[in-house]
Amino acid sequence: MAMLSQPRTFFDAPLSPNPDEITADIAFLGVPFGTTAGTIDSNLALGPRAVRDTNIFHYAGRPGANPAQGWYDYDTDTEYLKGVTMVDCGDVRLDRTDPNATFDGITNAVRRIVNRGAFPVVIGGSHAISAYSCKAVAEKYPDLDVIHIDAHHDYYYGPNYGWTGALRRIDLVCGDSLRRLTTMGIRPNVAPQTGRDMYDDMKKRGVEIVTAKRFRELGPRDAMALVPEEDRPIYITLDIDVLDAPFNYAFSAAASGGLTYQELSGALQELTTRGRVVGIDLVDCLPTNVTPLVGGQLLLDLLSKLFPSKT
Repeated sequence: MAMLSQPRTFFDAPLSPNPDEITADIAFLGVPFGTTAGTIDSNLALGPRAVRDTNIFHYAGRPGANPAQGWYDYDTDTEYLKGVTMVDCGDVRLDRTDPNATFDGITNAVRRIVNRGAFPVVIGGSHAISAYSCKAVAEKYPDLDVIHIDAHHDYYYGPNYGWTGALRRIDLVCGDSLRRLTTMGIRPNVAPQTGRDMYDDMKKRGVEIVTAKRFRELGPRDAMALVPEEDRPIYITLDIDVLDAPFNYAFSAAASGGLTYQELSGALQELTTRGRVVGIDLVDCLPTNVTPLVGGQLLLDLLSKLFPSKT
């Protein structure tokens, strides 16, 4: 009798639908919550499924290989992620009648992941989800530094969950648990709300602003050197629309002058030298051919740097 295959998971990692039973180093969590201009349902909700469907890395290596096989990089002559265990916790259940219930569900799921000592990788979906993932991580790791990587400053107020910017929402939801906010990759020519008052507001809050132009002038290493090198926790919220159009042509708010894949990958890897990266979310992965592929590769690049092979 033929065996049924398991549902597609991130990097083909084993399923672990109960976060309270995680015994892995890394735990993936999907949040298929999409908002566009305040609407709950949009193609953004398909982001987690799209990233799962990419074939960038297989947790078990070749068919029949042992789990946590890792991968070999012939450029550096190094094996990465060998013996590093991963699980996929599935998707957060959505409440389409009450977004706040969905947000509470995100926080609860991520809280259970970090309480098990696993590294949370949260994949959406709308950038509205990030504050609630960050909230759970900040409970575990107070005095958290947040690195916001995005084409947009995301520091505007809005009347509801669909219109308040992600960085502003993180600031409001996490409050005193945060120590420092940094935003990288923004372009002044992207909507919404690009007036000077928004930037003045960010500076008043103490947000370190590294525009895409400044990032490119400095290069990944020197740009990341603007983040103080200290022994403190860092949370990364990564909006894939920080990339330039050839690497992500399905923008919800398109703008020229973004980062390349190589620049962003270098920046993420360099961030691991600035402090203890304790969690990441990846958002706005619209289900196109290239966007989930690049998003999944960026996650693999970061995880390979964060978790040295064990064997």
